[in-house]
Amino acid sequence: MRTIPTILLAVVYLSGAVLGGIRETGTRSRRSHDKHLQRRGSGTTGSKVIYYYFDKRIKWEAIKVEQLGGWDCAYTRIPRGPQYLSVDCGYFGGIAHEVGHALGLVHTQSRYDRDKYISVVWPNVEKEFNARYQDWIEKSPSEARKYLETFKKEYGTTLTSESDHYGVPYDYGSIMHYGTSDEDPPMIPTDLNHNRTMGSQFISFTDLLEINERHKCTVSCAPQKRKCENDGFFNPKKCDTCVCPSGYGGRFCENQPDDGGEDLKADATLQTIKLTIQSDRNASDHYVKHTTWIRTASKTGIEVEIENISDGLKAYGCAKAGVEIKTQDDQKLTGYRFRDSMSSLSYFYQGSAPKKTRVFCSSQTEPPSP
Repeated sequence: MRTIPTILLAVVYLSGAVLGGIRETGTRSRRSHDKHLQRRGSGTTGSKVIYYYFDKRIKWEAIKVEQLGGWDCAYTRIPRGPQYLSVDCGYFGGIAHEVGHALGLVHTQSRYDRDKYISVVWPNVEKEFNARYQDWIEKSPSEARKYLETFKKEYGTTLTSESDHYGVPYDYGSIMHYGTSDEDPPMIPTDLNHNRTMGSQFISFTDLLEINERHKCTVSCAPQKRKCENDGFFNPKKCDTCVCPSGYGGRFCENQPDDGGEDLKADATLQTIKLTIQSDRNASDHYVKHTTWIRTASKTGIEVEIENISDGLKAYGCAKAGVEIKTQDDQKLTGYRFRDSMSSLSYFYQGSAPKKTRVFCSSQTEPPSP
């Protein structure tokens, strides 16, 4: 995918290491493709937040981008040696997920506090394994059975605490959160409206925040006269601007993003919003987004009903397209995401202060398979 290298390069600065480069082996077309990836992608979010560069002099603890056998994404760290990053799964979210590991992030569903947010259905975890690795099980059953125990650990908890996550809360929309299936789901969210939020292909705001906190990038900016609004943080690459949660824009996260969305006011009359978007395959950003703010008076609720979403968009984490509605008090977090047509889905939100409900529609340029 053309936007991969920006995220790979972003690893370099934050981890205190330097990317060793793309491996000069493989077929001519593979090398040409990798070099093209190395040149592309300056328009994605990562490059706007993190400085990066290449240094081929690095001999150890560099991140080597190469094929590790088969079409898969993986991250492998060798103590006092290279870190290997395979990018052969072929889609943005999988690669960004492995980069998250390289930067020190753990699986969200394995956090210390995960039992408040999800329930793991262990028999279905094994069913998920059997469905995903059916060919391998048939060819090498004993080897596959050994890996099953490792696979189950991905759904276990890690010995982390709140301080290990630098105070960043649990986010269903983290790039580090596994998705779940409709049939025999291995995980069930406590809030069922987050069923499609899990497995996101977006690098979430909380991912950016934890990485910048973890690597002490947020303290690189001198105190500013004006603070970031709506839980944003100062961009360590450009300290007079802020990195904003989804749904916010402007220099200090005080405005609506400049993406063509509307600013509406809810009243007692039911209003209908119809939005059609189409991705441009030549666009530098990975998704096309339109953000609509829906305002209401203080201490007044907003009822939202999704009547219809185009068919043919099934993918983990609404990877191909979807609608996101943010209603939570903590605006750092990802909102509810929906991808399917539904006859009626509504909920009522009432805050103690004026709130804005944001609707996001995203279309991925090169979607992964469901």
